[in-house]
Amino acid sequence: MGADRAALEADLAANPAIARAEHLLRIGMREEATWELEAVIADATEKRSAPALHVLADWLEAHGLFSQSMQVGRTERDVLAEPISALPNAVQRQVYPTGWGALAFTRAAEVKVDPLLLLGLVRQESGFAPAARSSANALGLTQVVAETGQDIARALGQTDTFNSADLYRPTVSLEYGAYYLSQQLKTFDGDLFEGLAAYNSGAGNAAAWEHDAGGDPDLYVERIAFAETQNYVKLVYENYRNYQRIYAR
Repeated sequence: MGADRAALEADLAANPAIARAEHLLRIGMREEATWELEAVIADATEKRSAPALHVLADWLEAHGLFSQSMQVGRTERDVLAEPISALPNAVQRQVYPTGWGALAFTRAAEVKVDPLLLLGLVRQESGFAPAARSSANALGLTQVVAETGQDIARALGQTDTFNSADLYRPTVSLEYGAYYLSQQLKTFDGDLFEGLAAYNSGAGNAAAWEHDAGGDPDLYVERIAFAETQNYVKLVYENYRNYQRIYAR
């Protein structure tokens, strides 16, 4: 793709919206930068050129805009119309990014959670958008609600410094999400499905479904009574397996 890629990168660099976004990012105005990029992403999506989408996704990732990079990578995957495992590894990594990778790996290691599992959870919870907020007021990359955040802060000895707005900060969200996930996994003796179900809908519900399943992990997922949680467990597990396949080589 050599010469073609160089031409595409030059075209992208010449785009006034890209220049404005770069300036805004340099002065710390991340949200405003994403506004500038909306039209660029929409235009690339409409034109559906896989090479151009690939270059744009790389630019977004290089500038720390992992949610937008993944969005563009997924469009590229749709244009190429191949199963994820059949795509070039570079495209697979755009669809399954390691946003805040060093930080995610550090926070996961601190609580003995597989960092690839944490990334799979973040991908599902927030799509790597640090300002994500759900209808249930779950905040940040790992979608922790303020009340749970207070409990985690207490467990970590951070009550005096914790503010719920901190959950929008990747360093806090990844620390708290990794800790909370580790506690759910410990509660259920490391069982992945039960730990994920507990992360999404609480340990009490997860324990009730465990009783109904009689120790069968495949049956457990089918016994999850909440469609949202059942779908969540399946999607995070699928993410995790893809992260393992792509990165654990």
